[in-house]
Amino acid sequence: DLVGILADAHVRLARGQGAELWWRDAGGRQLTPAEALDIYGLKTSPAFEAAIAMGIRLAGLPPESVAAINRYALHVGTGFQILNDLKDWGGDLENNRRAAGDLLGGRPTLLWALAIERLAAADIVRLREIATESTREDLPASAAIGLLQEARDLYDRAGVVPRATAIAAEQRRRAAEALAGCRHRRLREVLDFLLDLAVPEPVSAG
Repeated sequence: DLVGILADAHVRLARGQGAELWWRDAGGRQLTPAEALDIYGLKTSPAFEAAIAMGIRLAGLPPESVAAINRYALHVGTGFQILNDLKDWGGDLENNRRAAGDLLGGRPTLLWALAIERLAAADIVRLREIATESTREDLPASAAIGLLQEARDLYDRAGVVPRATAIAAEQRRRAAEALAGCRHRRLREVLDFLLDLAVPEPVSAG
């Protein structure tokens, strides 16, 4: 049973990483917020689900009989990934070389999808240009900082951070709802603790 839990999680994680790589290498960089959340659900949530399900199975219970662990893990993993993206933009670009690492790495994020959804056409063109220019190996550090600051300004113009923060809070609420049927007090305490750790309340942009 444990091998089955791990194998299933591994397949779904691979699909999530594959979707991310496909998007990174595809032209146009089209991505909707719903698609970004789907990728998050694949590339992050199965790890949470497998860890929880194995613990429950080792305790002698079928995981599906305890609570909606799959829905809980989906929303915990998705909320966790959103907060991780927000932290990526929370630092000082001058002093933190890893700031905006998702943009530099060409990874699909909810922040990018929200910006594409909300910005004017000319701003979208510029954001895509920034993403391309930022990956140049010969780009001076000062120029990279300028480009990332410009991208941050575009994200601010689109209201990306407050919207993403609200979506993370919604993921937390749905994770908590998935635990409503859990009748095992100790397990419920552990899962509430994990939720507070992964998607803390109040949700902060970091």
